[in-house]
Amino acid sequence: MSILRDYRDSCTLYMVSFRRKKLISVFSTRPIRNLSTALTIYFWTSIYQQIVSVTNDSRNIPTISLEMTHLRQSVLVKEYSQHFVAAILALSVLFNGEVDADGHAHSFQHFHGPVIGDAQEVTWKDKHGHHHHDYVAHPHYEFSYGVEDHHTGDYHGQKEHRDGKEVVGEYTIKEPGGNVRTVKYRAGKDGFFAHVINSNGNDHDGGHRH
Repeated sequence: MSILRDYRDSCTLYMVSFRRKKLISVFSTRPIRNLSTALTIYFWTSIYQQIVSVTNDSRNIPTISLEMTHLRQSVLVKEYSQHFVAAILALSVLFNGEVDADGHAHSFQHFHGPVIGDAQEVTWKDKHGHHHHDYVAHPHYEFSYGVEDHHTGDYHGQKEHRDGKEVVGEYTIKEPGGNVRTVKYRAGKDGFFAHVINSNGNDHDGGHRH
């Protein structure tokens, strides 16, 4: 952890964003003192450095066949997926269980996924008869998050679980008038359905079938 502490004390980079397909670094004039913030930045800047490295390497390759392109994409997807999971874990450290000094607000989050099992190769022909290859994996994830701030009145949250084509979830929000609206939903092969529950008693259903 000493490396992260050094990174925290000396780093002034606080955000990396995409704009017009180019990475733009935004700098702060003050060093970052929060360890969880520095941890998050550490992973995102690592991804930035690897993207720059891959971009520079690709300029030295004059010709890449279709098969090599898919192989390269497969490797990059696996590599960046690992960094994505690491970044999610870093964000969980940053946002999980935030409480102010007076104890008026708290939040939580949980994430697991996004796929399970080995990637499967799929092939198909386009209208010109050319063969194409790609790789897919079984989607399987679950997440939840929530915020409850008594000072501002902000109260909302969501949880969702997906296994293949079946999705089940719900979200809750407190409206300005005081009504707490909860929407429970599910989606699958037979369509999308939702049940709306209001604290004021105005409940109703909705959805559509395929």
